[in-house]
Amino acid sequence: RMRAYFGEPVSFYFAWLNFYTRSLILPAVVGVAVYACYWLQYEIYLTFLIPGYAGVTMIWSTTFIETWKGRETVLRKQWNADALVLGEEARKGFRGKLDSGFYLSDGLWVPMQQEDVTALRERGVPALIPSGKRSNQFAKHVKVLSG
Repeated sequence: RMRAYFGEPVSFYFAWLNFYTRSLILPAVVGVAVYACYWLQYEIYLTFLIPGYAGVTMIWSTTFIETWKGRETVLRKQWNADALVLGEEARKGFRGKLDSGFYLSDGLWVPMQQEDVTALRERGVPALIPSGKRSNQFAKHVKVLSG
């Protein structure tokens, strides 16, 4: 209902805000536990908890970003909002060329012409710059469609 009233950009913002708020539960619980150990002055605090909390935060942030990308893709399909452009734009002072393409699972960049990108979108390929499991699936789509 909110999407019909406010439109996709506002709905994506609130979907992200909801997702972010729910995702903060894990780092909040771990942070409270670490602070409690600091407050109770356990010696284990300096040797294990600070580096452990930093590691948990690092893993959580990476997982959060990748999970949101998947959630955003699902919402785009449900709301039929593939043409909606959200996210980063080239900054005004950027001098250079913006390349179209995707990353393979081993981190290699595969450049594509804009016409190929448009053709893949029209055929329903899920994402242009996928990550994780989707990159293998994307590479299979490209292989099938190109050859």
